[in-house]
Amino acid sequence: MTAEAVHEDAIHALCQRAGFEATQIDWLAADLSLRRFARVSLAGAPVATAIARVEAPEDPAGRPSGVAPEPPLEPIRDLLERNGLPVPKSFGIDADAGVQLLEDCGRLPLRDAVATLSGPERWSLHIEACDWVARLQAVPREAGV
Repeated sequence: MTAEAVHEDAIHALCQRAGFEATQIDWLAADLSLRRFARVSLAGAPVATAIARVEAPEDPAGRPSGVAPEPPLEPIRDLLERNGLPVPKSFGIDADAGVQLLEDCGRLPLRDAVATLSGPERWSLHIEACDWVARLQAVPREAGV
């Protein structure tokens, strides 16, 4: 059984625990991270699709010097959400399988979305993003995060 097939079983089980069904799982192209992501089509859910975030074991060849392991999304996502910062909604997590089901923020990359904005709209988005940085810096540090 392939690693993707094992993860797909975990994704299906996580969806069932959340009260809905995964009808299709489409793996997204690997990017700069060791993590894998899949777009999951859903039935019986409050949304049509979600993103499965799948933890990957550390690179068997070893990480390059100075590259730290990626932190777990939880509890960071929860901390940011509690402090009013925009984060994708979590529909569930299976820590043992290393799978989390998150809100799908869409297929359009941010850089492409920004390119479609007019000058005033782009400026407004820039101001909002700068505000998020200030709000992020004001989040109190918590143990274990």
